[in-house]
Amino acid sequence: MENMTKLVFVFFALFIVQGAMTFFQIKNYKKHVSEIRRKGDMLVGQAKGGIKPGCIIMMALDSKGNITESRRMAGRTVFNRFKNIDDFNGKNVYESEEWLKSIKNKQIKKAVESAINTMKEQLSSMEEEPNESSESTIAT
Repeated sequence: MENMTKLVFVFFALFIVQGAMTFFQIKNYKKHVSEIRRKGDMLVGQAKGGIKPGCIIMMALDSKGNITESRRMAGRTVFNRFKNIDDFNGKNVYESEEWLKSIKNKQIKKAVESAINTMKEQLSSMEEEPNESSESTIAT
């Protein structure tokens, strides 16, 4: 019975440590989000890992869609932190078909594609909104 109590205590302690480490990882994420936001428009994409390590990409864009800064966090554990990626700087997200092919890491490529696709979906929905409101105005 005493061994069982020790085992429960160890699991509880590990649970608390994991919670603390997750807190610090989220704090690090928020810090990098605010830094990227100050540098321009921001894109965020993710590729869930499953068996492979997951990946989160953040990119700051200028008004023409050129990437001014990009960062990635990849891995399986709460010890991972964001790192700069200089390979994407200066590339244009509207011409991404050209340079996406050169990305070797599949998880990074998925995360970048996710960010760009989300941006394109938001832009297309913004373009459709005025048409929908003008159609409803005409119909009434």
